[in-house]
Amino acid sequence: MRGRNRTLIEEFVTKNRNIGAEDAKNLNVIDIVALNVEELLSAVDGTIVNVKGKEEVLMKTKNAKIYHYSPSIRVQVLRIISNPTIAYPLFILGVWGIILGFLTIGFEGEIIGVSF
Repeated sequence: MRGRNRTLIEEFVTKNRNIGAEDAKNLNVIDIVALNVEELLSAVDGTIVNVKGKEEVLMKTKNAKIYHYSPSIRVQVLRIISNPTIAYPLFILGVWGIILGFLTIGFEGEIIGVSF
């Protein structure tokens, strides 16, 4: 539909082929190589694209605002504790807490073990 190199694009899926950015541009897989977002926005400014179900659209990206989003604190904490280097020791501490809870009188050990 866009006149790309179909053979190479099929190889990306079927043979897990990888190429660099400059090679992709030379082999007609991509149109633009940009080092950062600002360079990309200036390169696509004034480009006309075909959008399915609509007419051609002129891209106006010259003075576009760039918004940077960062993950919430909850996501950052989950990312840290889901790291196998952190999660595995926490798991082992929890298992040992449950084992020690069964070996002692009361529920303190089990509560500590389950909390890990």
